[in-house]
Amino acid sequence: MATQGLQFEIDSKEVEKMLNMFMSKVKNPKPLMEVVQRYVNAVTMKMFSGPRPDTSEVRGVKWPELADKTRWAKAAAKKRGKAIEITRPLVRTGAMRDSIKVLREDEQGGFVYGTTVRSKKGFLYPGIHNTGGNPNPPQRKWLFLTGLDLRQLTRFAIDYALGKIKLD
Repeated sequence: MATQGLQFEIDSKEVEKMLNMFMSKVKNPKPLMEVVQRYVNAVTMKMFSGPRPDTSEVRGVKWPELADKTRWAKAAAKKRGKAIEITRPLVRTGAMRDSIKVLREDEQGGFVYGTTVRSKKGFLYPGIHNTGGNPNPPQRKWLFLTGLDLRQLTRFAIDYALGKIKLD
């Protein structure tokens, strides 16, 4: 019995078209990075939403309860007429939350995201809250990506490379 061979033909024009499309995407990642920026902002803002942003643990992190001392200080400030949210960690006036944004961006769309808000004493308190102090304040992680987030960002990159993500 004779063995039959297998033959197939590749249309090099289609392959070349696909490679050219892919290379144009690699050379211009800015549209992809705009999608990434919006995603990072959306997942970060989830940490600050709801009646107590940390209680649902939608991002896998539950923040420690406020210390009694902090609750009393917030209640006293509210009594004096200040716009204060008494029960929400990391949201006293909303200034820190509202300051979170893209801080720096390069021509390819790479970016630095966060906040440079400072305390009245001049230190960058959002970073201390994100990593935790020694011993205070406790860690209330607000700027991070989960494994699910990283998988979603990978999906965005694949979709972008395949021409499925197009921005105006």
